[in-house]
Amino acid sequence: MSSFLLLFGLTIGGFVQASEAKDLVVVDTAVTACDSYTWRGNSYTASGVYADTVLGGVSSDDSVFVLNLTVGYSNAGTEVVTACDEYGWHGVSYISSTDTPTFTETNSAGCDSVVTLNLTINYSNTGTETVTACDEYTWHEVSYTSSTDTPVFFETNSAGCDSVVTLNLTINYSNTGTETVTACDEYTWHEVSYTSSTDTPVFFETNSAGCDSVVTLNLTINYSNTGTETVTACDEYTWHNNTYTSSTTTPTFTETNVSGCDSVVTLNLTINNSTHSVYNQAACDEYIWHEQTYTESGTYTYSYTNDASCPSTDTLHLIISTHENSTFNVVACDEYNWNGEAYTATGVYLYDHSQPGSSCTNVDTLHLTINYSNTGTETVTACDEYTWHENTYTSTTDTPTYIETNAAGCDSVVTLNLTINYSNTGTETVTACDEYTWHENTYTSTTDT
Repeated sequence: MSSFLLLFGLTIGGFVQASEAKDLVVVDTAVTACDSYTWRGNSYTASGVYADTVLGGVSSDDSVFVLNLTVGYSNAGTEVVTACDEYGWHGVSYISSTDTPTFTETNSAGCDSVVTLNLTINYSNTGTETVTACDEYTWHEVSYTSSTDTPVFFETNSAGCDSVVTLNLTINYSNTGTETVTACDEYTWHEVSYTSSTDTPVFFETNSAGCDSVVTLNLTINYSNTGTETVTACDEYTWHNNTYTSSTTTPTFTETNVSGCDSVVTLNLTINNSTHSVYNQAACDEYIWHEQTYTESGTYTYSYTNDASCPSTDTLHLIISTHENSTFNVVACDEYNWNGEAYTATGVYLYDHSQPGSSCTNVDTLHLTINYSNTGTETVTACDEYTWHENTYTSTTDTPTYIETNAAGCDSVVTLNLTINYSNTGTETVTACDEYTWHENTYTSTTDT
């Protein structure tokens, strides 16, 4: 109160002095109002502190009325809106353009705030897109695989509103099938040759619905295979019922592999030969042969594997002499080796095998009978093939030989001189009416068998 009186005194100082003689009554009022406030006959439109002094006269106190006024202001505005089809504003829905609706609310100062709606309504539009497609149709990034009339697509028209298009879609279907084939080495399908398994080739044609009819080839290619069977054998080798006595790289054999295709195997054959050597030896008292000591006459054999890895034998005809003259009766074929000499004629031969300083001073007598091997040629002419001593020949040759023992107990070597002539084939083409008799058979229908 004292501060107010000081302020009041400064403002209406004339009364300060007068009041010194009597009391001063102060009435203080605080008011908040919107836009304006009328007080004690005056209208105020601005916030402030206002005073009104009433003099009391000689016998009464002076009165000061103080107004502490806060003025808040109403405001008004326009909300400009553009909307599509309808617009809801403060609980009311508008479907056409207007600038008349208002709405009053209290602003931050506690006064009315009046907003007028300036509304422009633009309108959406609709349409139908009719499409017929095969299997699927992509519309606005969505794929459809069956007929439908429900999909819609929204876009903005020139007024900025939705343009709603409905898709009326008819889906017709392609049909598919698979042709499954297994073949050897290659397969031709619709003029294209395939040499490996595949399930990707397709062939397109149009079905009754106007869509593709797609046939997929599921092809399994199995392969014929070739190989070489390498064999090393001694003297002879039998392969698929054929016996070979010399090296060769030409025989082939065709069989069906596990895939049902031809498997052609070529024989690469190396024939090594066994060796069979005969030695005739005379010795005094004993003879060492292949690290063994022999003290008696006789025939001995030694088996071993030669350098070609074939089983071989050496035969020793051994005559052990003592300090006596010996007589030998020998029958041999073609020639006889005796004491380092080869004898090819029947006769009586002497051999002095006395060694200097040896007590074995003997003269041996050999009564030798030589029988002879003979050779011959068997000349044959055959058609297509000829079997000779269990071997079959399909081409002309003069090299095969066969060894047998003759009446003298010696080898008889026969050489085959073979001429192979070949059968031939042909086709007799006949056109006849109703029937045709050919080699005593009557045919009533076309045939090539």
